[in-house]
Amino acid sequence: MQKNLILIIVAIVIIVISSLIFVFFYYGPVWSEKPQISSKQCAHLGGRSVNTLNGATCSGKKFLGELTGMKCPCICCKE
Repeated sequence: MQKNLILIIVAIVIIVISSLIFVFFYYGPVWSEKPQISSKQCAHLGGRSVNTLNGATCSGKKFLGELTGMKCPCICCKE
């Protein structure tokens, strides 16, 4: 009985750690600040402006930064 309990705990720990590793590599470190870039820098990097007001987003390596100097809560996404 105790062997089964230890096995279940070890399995849960492995699942939690592998999930955290996946989130870190897919979304990047959660604690990092998002880069602030201008719309000109966004265009220069091959990105486009995306208004996040209605929940639009881009994830992972497509995200280039938050746009500064805009009246909307916009981000820059690589096309």
